[in-house]
Amino acid sequence: MNLTKNELAERMGVSAGSVSSVENGTSRITSEFVMKFKRAVEITDATLNDIQYLLR
Repeated sequence: MNLTKNELAERMGVSAGSVSSVENGTSRITSEFVMKFKRAVEITDATLNDIQYLLR
């Protein structure tokens, strides 16, 4: 899935600036943001956990 920042933000129902802030580390990732992200990119909790494990 190739999404632009704007497309991702639109799918999540947040601003592109919010996505950028999280991406740049200037904003913390909230549980609400994670839930919106999961829905937007259609991933499961298990997949998200795998991603988190790989990024450690």
